[in-house]
Amino acid sequence: MGLAHGALHEGTQDDFVRILMRNVTTLHHLLDDVTSLARLEAGREQRQIEPIDITPIFQQLCEGIRPLAQHHRLFLRCEGPAGFAADGDAVKIRRIAQT
Repeated sequence: MGLAHGALHEGTQDDFVRILMRNVTTLHHLLDDVTSLARLEAGREQRQIEPIDITPIFQQLCEGIRPLAQHHRLFLRCEGPAGFAADGDAVKIRRIAQT
């Protein structure tokens, strides 16, 4: 059963693969964040303040939790400006938003 055995329609398979890839990326970021947190607690990490666009960070977070919202029969919509420039540390902003 499942993706490997072709039990799902092609469109559904594509959706699952897209969600899977997004979740792998999220797990990769989470692993990076845990490593960074350990370095921060050990006093070996510094902030990397630079001009960034935070819109994609929040879009990725929203897309990552959308399946959970749908599972609970909730509708999740993320709206905002196409670009939101700020000075900050992208890794730490992502970490704060995930908690």
